[in-house]
Amino acid sequence: MKRGQPAVPANQDIVQKPDQEALPPRRVKHPSSKQQVTKWFYNSLIFLFMALAAGLFWYGRQMSGQ
Repeated sequence: MKRGQPAVPANQDIVQKPDQEALPPRRVKHPSSKQQVTKWFYNSLIFLFMALAAGLFWYGRQMSGQ
């Protein structure tokens, strides 16, 4: 027995019995939203680029006097 480790588990409910089902992996229980955030990020970059291009086009037409 190593120092710092309890001789008996603190909570007997944590110990898995042979007749119990295993818990699902954390990735299944709590899926990541990384793909959704990435999609929003790229869509916002595209929108900002289009707004910048439209704004510069409008500004150029205003300054040219047409």
